[in-house]
Amino acid sequence: MNAARQRIIPQTCGLLAICAALVISGCGGRRTPSEEALAVLALTTKAGIVDYAVDPDQLKHAAADYFATLAEAALTVDDPTLHILVGEAAYAESAVHRSLSVRARRDIERHQAALNLAMKSSHRTRVALSASDVFRVLIDDIVTDDAIPAGVMQLEHAGLRMRANLAATPVRWAGIASDQERAKAAREGFFPDMNDPKLKAQIATSSHALDGAIGRHDSAAAQAAAAAQRDQVKQLKAYFKRPQ
Repeated sequence: MNAARQRIIPQTCGLLAICAALVISGCGGRRTPSEEALAVLALTTKAGIVDYAVDPDQLKHAAADYFATLAEAALTVDDPTLHILVGEAAYAESAVHRSLSVRARRDIERHQAALNLAMKSSHRTRVALSASDVFRVLIDDIVTDDAIPAGVMQLEHAGLRMRANLAATPVRWAGIASDQERAKAAREGFFPDMNDPKLKAQIATSSHALDGAIGRHDSAAAQAAAAAQRDQVKQLKAYFKRPQ
């Protein structure tokens, strides 16, 4: 969880929890403008966004962070906590829904329907995969330039899916192989812009280790490589955010 998400104003945290509870209890339906305004307020405050005129893409980034957190947590947290995280993520998405492209809205609705179905059947892997795919849709709908290349965010998406597939019983090796191909394609988009030989070497090493683990169906080695890739995504974000 990033530093921005840790800067929570108590009143807004309470507001988000109340509204998340409404989502969980099924009090959905069409949202009124005032409800959407409250969702935007809650999301911007929790994300530490202080601009008077909020860029919709800032909100998409913030909402995507909720789904990344959900994708990670779905594999380990208890049921009550998971329900809260699902409600928070859904409420965060409601703050940006109208600013999304028509295609993005439809894709998110499809992934959220799959997520809700997975929740009903307590299928944690599918919850994580659906949440990671909402993350991807939100990131892909961002249109303004950002310091962090899109490929880094796509690499994060591949990692979220990979860790969910590794946690499945049995391990979903075909899915992991597909995730690895996504990760390789994502890296091609930003590697030429990097001037950090050490980090590039670390990324190449973990990718090679993961290729070997997939070929051997070695769960322990794959988990170690996937964990290394997760840390590398954090390093990549810091690298591209550094002062030029």
